Amino acid sequence: MKVIHKGVDITEIVTNINWSGDYKQASRILNFNIAVSPTDYFLPTVTLAMEDSVKVLDDKGKEIWQGYVFGKDKSISSSEMSITCYDGLIYLIKSKHNYNFANMTPQAITKKVAGDFNIKLGKLESGSPLDRIFEGETIYNIIMTAYTIESEKSGKLFMPKMIEGKLNVILKGDHVAKFELDAKTNLIDSSYGESMENSINKVKIFDIEGNEKGEVNLSGFSGILQDVYKEEEGVDINTGAKALLKPIEKTASIEALGDFECITGNAVIIKEPFTGLSGLFYIDNDSHTFENDQHMMSLGLSFINIMDSQMSGQDPADIASSDGSQAELVGVGGAQVVGSGKQRVWCFLKSKGFTDQAAAGIMGNLEQESNIDPTKHQYNGGPGRGIMQWTVGSDRFRSLEALARKRNTTWKDLDTQLEFFYSELHNERTGVNKLRSKYGMTPNQLMKLTDASKAMRIFEDCYERAGKPNYPRRDKYTKDFLSRYKGSNCSPNTNSQGSTNAGGKVGDLIAAARTFIGFKYSQKQRFSSNAADCSSLVLRSMAKIGLTTTKQNLTTRNIHSDSRFFEIPRNQARAGDVVWHSGHMALHIGDNTLIEASFSKKIVRYSKPGNRFPKAYRIKGLS
Repeated sequence: MKVIHKGVDITEIVTNINWSGDYKQASRILNFNIAVSPTDYFLPTVTLAMEDSVKVLDDKGKEIWQGYVFGKDKSISSSEMSITCYDGLIYLIKSKHNYNFANMTPQAITKKVAGDFNIKLGKLESGSPLDRIFEGETIYNIIMTAYTIESEKSGKLFMPKMIEGKLNVILKGDHVAKFELDAKTNLIDSSYGESMENSINKVKIFDIEGNEKGEVNLSGFSGILQDVYKEEEGVDINTGAKALLKPIEKTASIEALGDFECITGNAVIIKEPFTGLSGLFYIDNDSHTFENDQHMMSLGLSFINIMDSQMSGQDPADIASSDGSQAELVGVGGAQVVGSGKQRVWCFLKSKGFTDQAAAGIMGNLEQESNIDPTKHQYNGGPGRGIMQWTVGSDRFRSLEALARKRNTTWKDLDTQLEFFYSELHNERTGVNKLRSKYGMTPNQLMKLTDASKAMRIFEDCYERAGKPNYPRRDKYTKDFLSRYKGSNCSPNTNSQGSTNAGGKVGDLIAAARTFIGFKYSQKQRFSSNAADCSSLVLRSMAKIGLTTTKQNLTTRNIHSDSRFFEIPRNQARAGDVVWHSGHMALHIGDNTLIEASFSKKIVRYSKPGNRFPKAYRIKGLS
């Protein structure tokens, strides 16, 4: 074999090579040492700079691998310098972006992402269209999420692979190496084991209404190990059920004479009767060593073909349904807020901590607003689209929340700011020039304001004049709403925030988690009095009811091995369980509802799980 640096053969100074891959690490790695000396003038001098190109060729000159220098290490006492190189997939792992994909196939998503990052493309496996929103996700996770969703639909398994400098998405395990491993010729050592600890041999199928629709089975078992599958939108019912079947796990590792075809993503045939290691195996990881004119390899093998499933980003439908009462208020104008609509507005304000008096006052503002003549008051497109939409029905609502955090105050103290800002707009509706002079903006521009810092300054101005007697209190409407809704039931089962009949410790855990609703999202301040992130939300909720202490840390990475939890099938998640996807977790509170510290929304809130979470965990000792 040969090592080529920027088109120049440097094999003669390479002392050893290790070339490795793992289906979970994506990028294949090349580590090699070169001979160096400050005194031997006959030794060729090679300067390898960061991101220099490196290629590996076989003995026939065929390119086996290409990548880029990402690290080097040498010392004055050593006669060798070590070089670390990665193939082009490293750029997908190290780069992040935001995307909003609508009705795009996995291959179209991959083409878009690759184009944005100047990545050359080879062959891409096809799939069906999907919708997905990504915020701050790695390029690798974005592409693999699209193909994971496709895998759930089709049952196919996918893997990214760099071939001659181009990104390909291949079917994992589809290529079988021509090089067979045999104990009589090239197999040096092997180990083999079997386990049915996680096996499932029967899956009962149910439709969305809960009616039994059939079953799928695995043969070769004497007892029944059963799971259940409930129909999911966009997923073939038999494909979804078969995905839950788990045969006996068979794992193996071998050491053998090397072959370039025996790499991660391919399959290999092994014949070793003593340990029972015979048949077709899938290569999950590999390590090839080249030294002293010998090519040796170590392979991690599995009978079961597994892809590196990722589930990042959010389905737009999940986001729309998870915005809860805030989403219901978008565009709500006075005449539209009738009956149960007013109840929802009331419950939303109460959920944010407003007193009965303050909530009634704000609803009074909305009521009066709906009676304004549209020819005289056409802010933001017409009547009934004023302060409630400005503060509640859009992202501009965060400006008011930011002010509350800045003042270290609570929602209960914000009714005066709301009322004065409302008054500022409506009392000055005949004096547009006065508002323009004061704030540099017309009423219509103020209603569309998205500049958070400017919005906060305006709220500050209103706050300073709070309490003065010359602004309208709208007492008639306030008293009317107060008489109708004071003491109204705004428990979770009446305001679309997730109903649950959970009692005991499960009920206590959910009640504890609810106390964090409205906290801002922050990793740095995850244990502060007004902030949390996803794992600290779960941990602090558990600590509040004595299930753990905050000193026993919890992260999204260690929950799999944390003795306080045990994994359960995702479709069995219920109130009190923790749902998980890579880098994130949330608490299930029943009725298809979560409490989660949302990175994208920067707040702890109620949400819907959708198809974001492939794993679920139950807290030990929680009944």
